[in-house]
Amino acid sequence: MTELFKEYIKNPNRTGNIVKSSLRLRKFLAKNARKKKIVVELGGGPGNVTSEIIKNLDKKAKLIVFELNKEFYNNLKAKIKDNRVKIVNDSAINVSKHIKNVDCIISTLPLLSLQKKEVDKIIENSHKVLRKNGIFVQIQYFYPASYKHLKSIYSKVKVKLVVLNFPFPTFVYLCRK
Repeated sequence: MTELFKEYIKNPNRTGNIVKSSLRLRKFLAKNARKKKIVVELGGGPGNVTSEIIKNLDKKAKLIVFELNKEFYNNLKAKIKDNRVKIVNDSAINVSKHIKNVDCIISTLPLLSLQKKEVDKIIENSHKVLRKNGIFVQIQYFYPASYKHLKSIYSKVKVKLVVLNFPFPTFVYLCRK
């Protein structure tokens, strides 16, 4: 049984998937970190997307990973030994308490599973910490349910579909401040 599946069984509303994202999706998300100085990942999970983001980071860039799940957090701390990466055991709601002036936020949080008030705060605080022209990248399985919400906050929102992602095709929001 995979680490993701175990955590999903424990708390399905907090764990976005039962298997790791496809390499195609991970690469699509991570390419947004290229040529950025400060990148934030919301929901590091088992570190599959995190590892791909690290491959795309410039030598002087910083990556701050937020992971609320203690099991995932501990595993990320043990697995990732890169001085450009800081792993924070806190909710994505509190992103603005930890950092400002972010170039890119990549989120794999399961927005449809979280409470609306929680989602509103995550999106609001993420927008608050982004620099002008910063990008917020969010995934969503099944259908683009958060489009209207994101469009009401960000000046530009594009939606891309990554069909070849197992077990679910995935919508990716690319939101520009």
